[in-house]
Amino acid sequence: MPALPSFIIEPLWEQFDALLPEHIDTHPLGCHNPRISDRIVFNKLVQVLVLGAAYAKIADSICSATTIRRRRDEWIDAGVFEALEQICLEVYDQIVGLDLGDVTVDGCIVKAPCGGEVAGRSPVDRGKQGTKRSVLTDGNGIPLACVVAPANRQLLDELGCNSMISVKGFPLQAGRRWVVERLNSWHNHGFKKLLVCTERRLRVINALIALANAAIIIRCLTRTAWTTHRWDTRPARQP
Repeated sequence: MPALPSFIIEPLWEQFDALLPEHIDTHPLGCHNPRISDRIVFNKLVQVLVLGAAYAKIADSICSATTIRRRRDEWIDAGVFEALEQICLEVYDQIVGLDLGDVTVDGCIVKAPCGGEVAGRSPVDRGKQGTKRSVLTDGNGIPLACVVAPANRQLLDELGCNSMISVKGFPLQAGRRWVVERLNSWHNHGFKKLLVCTERRLRVINALIALANAAIIIRCLTRTAWTTHRWDTRPARQP
């Protein structure tokens, strides 16, 4: 069973594949093992993101954990994940339209048991290692941007930002907050690797978030376009 439904993973892969740089074989003798298909590695990486499992648990006799990590880093260097997310946003804006008149920002603190570049003492988890994702959404909850930082207030204090804590019974009102909270729920419950962040490098975390955002945008686009657009190959049932 695929980690994502076919109506999400197929268009996701088609656009991802179009962004991949051409592979140049630099082996001096040309006698190494055949290169693992990019589609196989992509599927493994999606499984890591969705299931939250270690690379070694996802690897098998066809594709090793080392191959997944190496290919992932190659794609990060080529800027594939960032470009994929941006293209998905542009397509959504063209077909449905982004609601930029009511944008919302919210943060979500998750566990980071392995530490790393963006891990810090979590104020909501007894000082254990944690990471905070601050996300920006449009009026419908479409992810526009995300900043990852250690789960503490040190950076805010350094920047001179004032804070306000709501009083019990008098919650702070900050626009349509439910849409960004829904996005945080999609991140945490749909992509277990984001719920418990075991990656140590910021560039890898950003790449996984971009891949998750692309999948979320495609899902929202498909479900919204179901009632507003028709196409020849549209399935008989709504996904």
